[in-house]
Amino acid sequence: MPALDRARYNPHFMARISWVHLSDLHFTDEDGFNASRVIDSFLRDLEAQLNEFGGVDFVVCSGDLAFSGRPSQYELVGRFFDRLLEACKLSKDRLFPVPGNHDIDRSLLIQRVRPLFDKHSTRDELSGALYSLNRENALAGLQHYAAFVDQYFARADDLHNQTPPYTSTFSVGASRISVIGLNSAYGCFGDADRHQIAVGERQALEALKDTTLKELRICIIHHPFDWLHDLDREVVEPILIDSCDFVLRGHVHRLELLSLGTPDSAAMVIAAGALYQGRSLPNSYNIVRLDADGGSGEVSIRRFSDERGG
Repeated sequence: MPALDRARYNPHFMARISWVHLSDLHFTDEDGFNASRVIDSFLRDLEAQLNEFGGVDFVVCSGDLAFSGRPSQYELVGRFFDRLLEACKLSKDRLFPVPGNHDIDRSLLIQRVRPLFDKHSTRDELSGALYSLNRENALAGLQHYAAFVDQYFARADDLHNQTPPYTSTFSVGASRISVIGLNSAYGCFGDADRHQIAVGERQALEALKDTTLKELRICIIHHPFDWLHDLDREVVEPILIDSCDFVLRGHVHRLELLSLGTPDSAAMVIAAGALYQGRSLPNSYNIVRLDADGGSGEVSIRRFSDERGG
């Protein structure tokens, strides 16, 4: 990872900060044997990494917890999260998920979101329509995701016990960290979602309003910026790049490290690979470690191999 832009890093940080980044878990009732081989291998590897290099401060899961948004799949996700947190020696308030397109139960969708992208021709029209759309209609397909998250994080003081947007601010040593969770699954109705989905300007600003420059700001979103509708991307991408130090995402099933900038600021974008997409395809995760004192960081990329027993 390139040296951190020290102008963006307040001396108040002055600490080492680390996290595990997972994405695209795709838990399903089917293919249980193959999935368990990969997941068990991941947990063994994670524990080995933590024993060798030290623990982590929090865990990020950037979408697609389930495969098709069904309640039985979230039962599997919950059991996995328990094992994950035990391996990391962390409590639930240090686990930060967001939904992805696979977290939508398409049988529950109400077909009122997709037409928004066809009939609104300006950024303001699209942003206003997304904001005013009845929340139950917009998030109908995420009912089971929302129920799982509310139940799993059943604490009144956990800001991330609901579907995004959320902001959770906490301390690691002398550093203050704000994790911002966003929903990019508006408009996800099928396999042709590219340029037909949106975050919404107001969602992004709502999540950021309780953060300050004194904090290390980390945004979690499922989709890449270039998957957003053009009217949405032109406003949401600069907001997040200007306001956040890191943007963590998934969806494309491959690792990417990008430094994106505007004339005023820059952010590091880290895309995690898929934790599970079958044993014959690449499965991976990463661990990020920052040294704010030294102004540097590293991404440790771990990839599953099906050779020699996994």
